Amino acid sequence: MANQKDVLSLRGVGRKLITGFPTNSLVDDSYVFGRDKEKEAIINSLLSDDARHCKIGVVAIVGMGGVGMTTLAQLAYNDCAVDNFFDIKSWVCVSQEFDICRITKTVVETISPGILDIKDLNLLQVKLNETLKGKKFLIVLDDVWNENYDNWDSLRKPFSSGAQGSKIIVTTRNEGAASMMQTTPTRHLKQLSGNDSWLLFVKHALDNRDSEAYPNLEAVGRQIVKK
Repeated sequence: MANQKDVLSLRGVGRKLITGFPTNSLVDDSYVFGRDKEKEAIINSLLSDDARHCKIGVVAIVGMGGVGMTTLAQLAYNDCAVDNFFDIKSWVCVSQEFDICRITKTVVETISPGILDIKDLNLLQVKLNETLKGKKFLIVLDDVWNENYDNWDSLRKPFSSGAQGSKIIVTTRNEGAASMMQTTPTRHLKQLSGNDSWLLFVKHALDNRDSEAYPNLEAVGRQIVKK
Protein backbone atom coordinates (compact mmCIF):
# COMPACT_ATOMS: atom_id res chain seq x y z
CA MET A 1 0.00 0.00 0.00
CA ALA A 2 2.90 2.34 0.75
CA ASN A 3 4.41 1.69 -2.68
CA GLN A 4 1.09 2.29 -4.41
CA LYS A 5 0.68 5.53 -2.50
CA ASP A 6 4.00 6.78 -3.83
CA VAL A 7 3.25 5.69 -7.41
CA LEU A 8 -0.11 7.48 -7.34
CA SER A 9 1.45 10.57 -5.68
CA LEU A 10 -1.04 10.42 -2.80
CA ARG A 11 -0.26 12.40 0.30
CA GLY A 12 -1.69 12.43 3.80
CA VAL A 13 -4.11 15.10 4.90
CA GLY A 14 -5.32 16.14 8.33
CA ARG A 15 -8.46 14.47 9.62
CA LYS A 16 -11.32 16.95 9.66
CA LEU A 17 -13.48 16.96 12.74
CA ILE A 18 -17.05 15.86 12.13
CA THR A 19 -19.36 18.25 13.93
CA GLY A 20 -23.13 18.54 14.18
CA PHE A 21 -25.32 21.57 13.80
CA PRO A 22 -24.68 24.38 16.29
CA THR A 23 -27.33 24.43 19.03
CA ASN A 24 -29.01 27.21 20.95
CA SER A 25 -31.10 27.58 24.10
CA LEU A 26 -34.47 28.02 22.32
CA VAL A 27 -37.01 25.20 22.44
CA ASP A 28 -40.57 24.63 21.21
CA ASP A 29 -42.03 22.32 23.85
CA SER A 30 -44.95 21.38 21.58
CA TYR A 31 -42.41 19.18 19.76
CA VAL A 32 -41.34 17.38 22.96
CA PHE A 33 -42.87 14.06 24.02
CA GLY A 34 -42.18 11.61 26.83
CA ARG A 35 -39.56 13.57 28.76
CA ASP A 36 -41.58 14.90 31.72
CA LYS A 37 -39.91 12.69 34.35
CA GLU A 38 -36.42 13.40 33.05
CA LYS A 39 -37.15 17.14 32.93
CA GLU A 40 -38.38 17.13 36.52
CA ALA A 41 -35.29 15.23 37.70
CA ILE A 42 -32.91 17.66 35.98
CA ILE A 43 -34.73 20.71 37.37
CA ASN A 44 -34.70 19.25 40.90
CA SER A 45 -30.94 18.76 40.59
CA LEU A 46 -30.49 22.35 39.45
CA LEU A 47 -32.59 23.78 42.28
CA SER A 48 -30.81 21.71 44.91
CA ASP A 49 -28.64 23.95 47.07
CA ASP A 50 -27.06 21.33 49.32
CA ALA A 51 -23.92 22.85 50.82
CA ARG A 52 -22.48 19.40 51.53
CA HIS A 53 -21.70 19.01 47.85
CA CYS A 54 -19.25 21.01 45.76
CA LYS A 55 -19.82 24.74 45.55
CA ILE A 56 -20.35 24.46 41.78
CA GLY A 57 -22.42 21.39 40.84
CA VAL A 58 -22.11 19.71 37.45
CA VAL A 59 -25.15 17.81 36.15
CA ALA A 60 -24.50 15.56 33.15
CA ILE A 61 -27.02 14.32 30.60
CA VAL A 62 -25.53 11.30 28.83
CA GLY A 63 -26.95 9.41 25.86
CA MET A 64 -26.49 8.46 22.24
CA GLY A 65 -26.65 11.14 19.56
CA GLY A 66 -30.17 12.20 18.60
CA VAL A 67 -31.87 10.83 21.70
CA GLY A 68 -32.81 14.30 22.96
CA MET A 69 -30.07 15.43 25.36
CA THR A 70 -29.96 18.96 23.97
CA THR A 71 -33.75 19.23 24.06
CA LEU A 72 -33.84 18.15 27.70
CA ALA A 73 -31.19 20.73 28.57
CA GLN A 74 -33.20 23.39 26.70
CA LEU A 75 -36.36 22.50 28.66
CA ALA A 76 -34.56 22.84 31.98
CA TYR A 77 -32.73 26.01 30.93
CA ASN A 78 -36.00 27.76 30.01
CA ASP A 79 -38.05 26.61 33.03
CA CYS A 80 -39.56 29.48 35.06
CA ALA A 81 -38.38 28.09 38.42
CA VAL A 82 -34.85 27.78 37.07
CA ASP A 83 -35.02 31.34 35.72
CA ASN A 84 -35.96 32.66 39.16
CA PHE A 85 -33.35 30.57 40.99
CA PHE A 86 -30.26 31.73 39.08
CA ASP A 87 -28.92 35.26 38.73
CA ILE A 88 -27.35 34.69 35.32
CA LYS A 89 -27.43 31.98 32.65
CA SER A 90 -25.33 31.12 29.61
CA TRP A 91 -25.56 28.53 26.82
CA VAL A 92 -22.50 27.31 24.89
CA CYS A 93 -22.43 24.75 22.06
CA VAL A 94 -19.04 23.07 22.59
CA SER A 95 -18.93 20.21 20.04
CA GLN A 96 -15.77 18.22 19.30
CA GLU A 97 -13.23 21.05 19.47
CA PHE A 98 -12.90 21.97 23.15
CA ASP A 99 -11.68 25.53 22.55
CA ILE A 100 -11.26 27.00 26.04
CA CYS A 101 -10.80 30.53 24.71
CA ARG A 102 -13.95 30.40 22.57
CA ILE A 103 -16.06 28.85 25.33
CA THR A 104 -14.91 31.41 27.89
CA LYS A 105 -15.54 34.27 25.46
CA THR A 106 -19.06 33.01 24.67
CA VAL A 107 -19.97 32.83 28.36
CA VAL A 108 -18.65 36.36 29.00
CA GLU A 109 -20.52 37.79 26.01
CA THR A 110 -23.74 36.06 27.04
CA ILE A 111 -23.83 37.42 30.58
CA SER A 112 -22.24 40.77 29.71
CA PRO A 113 -23.86 41.75 26.39
CA GLY A 114 -21.43 43.19 23.89
CA ILE A 115 -18.69 42.02 21.57
CA LEU A 116 -15.40 41.43 23.34
CA ASP A 117 -12.32 42.15 21.30
CA ILE A 118 -10.16 40.00 23.57
CA LYS A 119 -8.28 36.95 22.36
CA ASP A 120 -5.98 36.38 25.31
CA LEU A 121 -7.20 33.51 27.51
CA ASN A 122 -5.90 35.05 30.73
CA LEU A 123 -7.74 38.34 30.14
CA LEU A 124 -10.93 36.51 29.21
CA GLN A 125 -10.83 34.32 32.29
CA VAL A 126 -10.08 37.25 34.60
CA LYS A 127 -13.07 39.05 33.07
CA LEU A 128 -15.31 36.00 33.55
CA ASN A 129 -14.12 35.52 37.12
CA GLU A 130 -15.04 39.12 37.95
CA THR A 131 -18.42 38.86 36.21
CA LEU A 132 -19.44 35.68 38.05
CA LYS A 133 -18.22 36.84 41.45
CA GLY A 134 -20.85 36.24 44.12
CA LYS A 135 -23.58 35.37 41.61
CA LYS A 136 -25.51 32.14 41.30
CA PHE A 137 -25.11 31.05 37.69
CA LEU A 138 -26.27 28.33 35.33
CA ILE A 139 -24.04 27.44 32.39
CA VAL A 140 -24.93 24.83 29.77
CA LEU A 141 -22.06 23.15 27.91
CA ASP A 142 -23.84 21.34 25.10
CA ASP A 143 -22.34 18.42 23.16
CA VAL A 144 -19.07 17.93 25.06
CA TRP A 145 -16.57 15.38 23.72
CA ASN A 146 -13.49 16.37 25.69
CA GLU A 147 -11.94 13.74 28.00
CA ASN A 148 -8.80 15.73 28.81
CA TYR A 149 -8.89 16.68 32.50
CA ASP A 150 -6.35 19.49 32.08
CA ASN A 151 -8.64 21.21 29.53
CA TRP A 152 -11.61 20.98 31.88
CA ASP A 153 -9.54 22.13 34.87
CA SER A 154 -8.39 25.19 32.93
CA LEU A 155 -11.91 26.08 31.77
CA ARG A 156 -13.56 25.85 35.17
CA LYS A 157 -11.15 28.02 37.17
CA PRO A 158 -13.13 31.27 36.71
CA PHE A 159 -16.32 29.49 37.82
CA SER A 160 -15.04 29.23 41.39
CA SER A 161 -15.98 32.87 42.08
CA GLY A 162 -19.69 32.08 41.68
CA ALA A 163 -22.10 31.71 44.59
CA GLN A 164 -22.96 28.45 46.33
CA GLY A 165 -25.61 26.56 44.33
CA SER A 166 -24.29 27.54 40.91
CA LYS A 167 -24.69 24.76 38.35
CA ILE A 168 -23.27 23.56 35.04
CA ILE A 169 -25.29 21.29 32.74
CA VAL A 170 -23.23 19.10 30.44
CA THR A 171 -24.68 17.10 27.56
CA THR A 172 -22.42 14.41 26.16
CA ARG A 173 -22.44 11.10 24.32
CA ASN A 174 -19.34 10.09 26.24
CA GLU A 175 -19.55 8.59 29.72
CA GLY A 176 -15.83 9.26 30.13
CA ALA A 177 -16.32 12.99 29.56
CA ALA A 178 -19.05 13.12 32.21
CA SER A 179 -16.94 11.17 34.70
CA MET A 180 -13.89 13.37 34.10
CA MET A 181 -15.95 16.46 34.95
CA GLN A 182 -16.89 14.90 38.29
CA THR A 183 -20.59 15.21 37.65
CA THR A 184 -23.18 14.60 40.34
CA PRO A 185 -25.51 13.10 39.36
CA THR A 186 -25.25 11.70 35.83
CA ARG A 187 -28.56 11.33 34.01
CA HIS A 188 -28.56 8.58 31.39
CA LEU A 189 -31.14 9.41 28.73
CA LYS A 190 -32.75 6.38 27.13
CA GLN A 191 -34.79 6.03 23.95
CA LEU A 192 -38.37 7.22 23.83
CA SER A 193 -41.17 4.69 24.12
CA GLY A 194 -42.75 3.45 20.92
CA ASN A 195 -45.85 5.58 21.44
CA ASP A 196 -43.89 8.77 22.22
CA SER A 197 -41.66 8.13 19.21
CA TRP A 198 -44.74 7.86 17.00
CA LEU A 199 -46.22 11.11 18.38
CA LEU A 200 -42.92 12.91 17.77
CA PHE A 201 -42.66 11.55 14.23
CA VAL A 202 -46.24 12.57 13.37
CA LYS A 203 -45.68 16.05 14.79
CA HIS A 204 -42.70 16.62 12.50
CA ALA A 205 -44.18 14.88 9.46
CA LEU A 206 -47.69 16.34 9.59
CA ASP A 207 -47.36 19.26 12.03
CA ASN A 208 -50.85 19.69 13.53
CA ARG A 209 -52.73 17.62 10.96
CA ASP A 210 -54.53 14.43 12.01
CA SER A 211 -52.52 11.33 11.10
CA GLU A 212 -55.75 9.32 10.72
CA ALA A 213 -56.51 11.38 7.62
CA TYR A 214 -53.56 9.64 5.90
CA PRO A 215 -54.19 5.90 6.48
CA ASN A 216 -52.15 4.98 3.40
CA LEU A 217 -49.05 6.57 4.99
CA GLU A 218 -49.43 5.33 8.56
CA ALA A 219 -48.11 1.80 7.95
CA VAL A 220 -44.94 3.16 6.34
CA GLY A 221 -44.58 5.80 9.08
CA ARG A 222 -44.78 3.21 11.85
CA GLN A 223 -42.07 1.13 10.13
CA ILE A 224 -39.84 4.22 10.05
CA VAL A 225 -40.48 4.90 13.73
CA LYS A 226 -39.69 1.28 14.64
CA LYS A 227 -36.29 1.61 12.95
